[in-house]
Amino acid sequence: MSTTRTESDLECGPKLAAEAEAVVRFAEFKLLLKPDELRHIVDAYALWTHLYRAVDKSGVRFVPTPGDPPIRARDVMFYDTPRFDLYENHFILRRRTHYRDGWTKSHDELTFKFRHPDVERVRAVDVRPGIKAQARIKFKREILPLPDRIGGARHIYTRNCVMVLPQAERAVDVDTLVGLFPALRAVHPGRRPHVALVNQVTVNETLSEFGVLDFGHGLAGTVTLALWRDTETSAPVVSELGFQLKFDRLDEQTEARLAPIESFFRSVQHQIARWLFLGTTKTNLVYRRQGREVSNRE
Repeated sequence: MSTTRTESDLECGPKLAAEAEAVVRFAEFKLLLKPDELRHIVDAYALWTHLYRAVDKSGVRFVPTPGDPPIRARDVMFYDTPRFDLYENHFILRRRTHYRDGWTKSHDELTFKFRHPDVERVRAVDVRPGIKAQARIKFKREILPLPDRIGGARHIYTRNCVMVLPQAERAVDVDTLVGLFPALRAVHPGRRPHVALVNQVTVNETLSEFGVLDFGHGLAGTVTLALWRDTETSAPVVSELGFQLKFDRLDEQTEARLAPIESFFRSVQHQIARWLFLGTTKTNLVYRRQGREVSNRE
């Protein structure tokens, strides 16, 4: 399996690239929402009315998306062994198919990630593929509410490798794809595990963009609302409200700039309390469908 490589690729080469990408450069704020509260677009506007109260009180600058919010659609699939060996060891293998006006785009997207609350443990895992390939590496902090009460925040860290899958290679067996990532040798030394679609669930994601939150000091992010449905049953799985910020590196100065934004994140939770779905993540919900038990509760 081979793909075109460009000079801008950070993922496949020298030791310097690995060191450079071991720096946290993103902060992603996420709030899971009860899917039954967001079945229709009018529900989304009702949510936004409450959210805007927190924006108004905080003095954050908000630039709304002109006209109707753009809506994107994509299918999301997770792959793992029958015993969920990847996920139980904090790895995630995800595939996305993107759609535009009902048509699939020419390339699927494969994401391999390691996610854990310990930033140093995440930093130590090299998620780069073992081949020359176009890919992007992202190291980010995810800010989530506390699992058991409204108004708090906790951090988990993720190191992602995102690869493009050319159309001609869509039928490649996923076992082969797992072999692309040497980091998985720690999970199954000396052998390549069989993997399949987790719980036979394909998720359809509808993603809307409301506008941009501008916190000043060069930190701004697009507010998105995502709804996940089971494509087989059309049953809603979960919704998520979020925004992502990018910076040069996570240091003391950046932490000081993020502190008031985290306070804003806490205040938002009180404004939309009846919508909140605590104690899990989108990925975790897919793994626990059909009554499956997992130790990794993220």
